[in-house]
Amino acid sequence: MESVDNSNLANLSNLEILKNFELIKQGAEAKIYKGVYQNKECIIKERFKKTYRHPDLDKAITNRRTKMEVNLLQKASSFGINCPKMYFSEKENGIIVIEFIENSVTCREFILNMVKKNLPEEELGKKLKNLSVQIGKIVGKLHYNLIVHGDLTTSNFLIQNHEEEDYKIVVIDFGLSSKTNQTSQNEDKAVDLYVLERALLSTHSQQAELIFKNILAGYETECGSNKKQILDRLEVVRQRGRKRSMVG
Repeated sequence: MESVDNSNLANLSNLEILKNFELIKQGAEAKIYKGVYQNKECIIKERFKKTYRHPDLDKAITNRRTKMEVNLLQKASSFGINCPKMYFSEKENGIIVIEFIENSVTCREFILNMVKKNLPEEELGKKLKNLSVQIGKIVGKLHYNLIVHGDLTTSNFLIQNHEEEDYKIVVIDFGLSSKTNQTSQNEDKAVDLYVLERALLSTHSQQAELIFKNILAGYETECGSNKKQILDRLEVVRQRGRKRSMVG
């Protein structure tokens, strides 16, 4: 892939530069590209235009969401949470350029591969507990600093150096993240946890109960003094989710 310099990145709004990048994923909100920035592998995230919205409204929403993503990604990093480094952003056109995390797999893949190895139950449980507690501490630290991720799934945690015992967990995709406040924080944090619990049940159904139990154990060590209120609220959110499922 061709190396890209700052002068080219300054003109990202015309998207010509993306011709030098490989499209690796497309979701409902954005396209993800892989390329090279200042001789380093990087990821470009482009929030594409929504034609069903008025152009001015679409631009304002894109600007706001991109600005929020950049700010909270950088805040999370400043609190000691492992996140991709921010290289460049163009908020008006919904483009950010971030570090590519080398030698990594998603936590989803990591867990699935671990299960496939048919390890003795005790060993598997120990490894899953260690991973889960670490994830819980990360989420707790985010919430303590009033950051709600908004899309907590095992696909949004990367395991770097995954073949080593001392692997590193990196949080990615702050595209739906938000800054909560004193009034709604318990609800927002509980919903964040509920989203993660539902994702685990969907993707890792047999291990979900063990994983989430240990995530909460790690979470409680980092989330601050209102942990009881958050966990009480989580039960309310669960009940609400069950009612919706019954109605559906």
